[in-house]
Amino acid sequence: MKIGRLFPDLLATLGHAASSEAGFARTLKQLVTLSGARAGALRVQPPDAAAIEVVVGGRRGSPLERWLHGRLDQ
Repeated sequence: MKIGRLFPDLLATLGHAASSEAGFARTLKQLVTLSGARAGALRVQPPDAAAIEVVVGGRRGSPLERWLHGRLDQ
Protein backbone atom coordinates (compact mmCIF):
# COMPACT_ATOMS: atom_id res chain seq x y z
CA MET A 1 0.00 0.00 0.00
CA LYS A 2 1.52 3.32 -1.05
CA ILE A 3 1.22 6.27 1.32
CA GLY A 4 -0.76 8.24 -1.28
CA ARG A 5 -3.33 5.47 -1.33
CA LEU A 6 -3.37 4.82 2.41
CA PHE A 7 -6.61 6.56 3.36
CA PRO A 8 -8.57 5.68 0.21
CA ASP A 9 -7.57 2.03 0.67
CA LEU A 10 -8.52 2.07 4.35
CA LEU A 11 -11.87 3.67 3.57
CA ALA A 12 -12.50 1.11 0.84
CA THR A 13 -12.04 -1.59 3.47
CA LEU A 14 -14.91 -0.07 5.44
CA GLY A 15 -17.19 -0.11 2.41
CA HIS A 16 -16.66 -3.81 1.70
CA ALA A 17 -17.34 -5.12 5.20
CA ALA A 18 -20.40 -7.13 6.15
CA SER A 19 -21.02 -4.85 9.16
CA SER A 20 -19.71 -1.61 10.62
CA GLU A 21 -17.96 -3.50 13.41
CA ALA A 22 -16.22 -5.83 10.96
CA GLY A 23 -15.15 -2.92 8.77
CA PHE A 24 -13.73 -0.91 11.67
CA ALA A 25 -11.95 -4.01 13.02
CA ARG A 26 -10.33 -4.73 9.65
CA THR A 27 -9.36 -1.08 9.15
CA LEU A 28 -7.91 -0.76 12.67
CA LYS A 29 -5.95 -3.99 12.17
CA GLN A 30 -4.44 -2.54 8.99
CA LEU A 31 -3.55 0.73 10.77
CA VAL A 32 -1.94 -1.16 13.65
CA THR A 33 0.09 -3.27 11.23
CA LEU A 34 1.17 -0.32 9.09
CA SER A 35 2.21 1.73 12.11
CA GLY A 36 4.25 -1.08 13.65
CA ALA A 37 2.13 -1.02 16.80
CA ARG A 38 1.17 -4.19 18.64
CA ALA A 39 -2.42 -3.25 19.43
CA GLY A 40 -4.96 -0.51 19.05
CA ALA A 41 -8.44 0.56 20.04
CA LEU A 42 -11.11 2.64 18.36
CA ARG A 43 -14.49 3.98 19.48
CA VAL A 44 -16.92 5.44 16.98
CA GLN A 45 -19.96 7.24 18.40
CA PRO A 46 -22.61 7.85 15.74
CA PRO A 47 -24.99 10.63 16.81
CA ASP A 48 -28.09 8.44 16.65
CA ALA A 49 -26.75 4.97 17.54
CA ALA A 50 -24.79 3.04 20.14
CA ALA A 51 -21.02 3.38 20.26
CA ILE A 52 -18.94 0.88 18.33
CA GLU A 53 -15.75 -0.21 20.12
CA VAL A 54 -13.03 -2.23 18.42
CA VAL A 55 -9.83 -3.55 20.01
CA VAL A 56 -7.20 -5.44 18.01
CA GLY A 57 -3.95 -7.05 19.10
CA GLY A 58 -4.96 -7.99 22.63
CA ARG A 59 -6.44 -11.34 23.55
CA ARG A 60 -9.95 -11.28 25.01
CA GLY A 61 -9.77 -10.70 28.74
CA SER A 62 -6.03 -9.98 28.70
CA PRO A 63 -4.53 -7.11 30.71
CA LEU A 64 -3.70 -5.37 27.41
CA GLU A 65 -7.29 -5.54 26.21
CA ARG A 66 -8.58 -4.23 29.55
CA TRP A 67 -6.04 -1.39 29.43
CA LEU A 68 -7.08 -0.44 25.89
CA HIS A 69 -10.76 -0.43 26.85
CA GLY A 70 -9.82 1.75 29.82
CA ARG A 71 -8.18 4.28 27.52
CA LEU A 72 -11.36 4.43 25.47
CA ASP A 73 -13.24 5.42 28.62
CA GLN A 74 -11.00 8.42 29.28
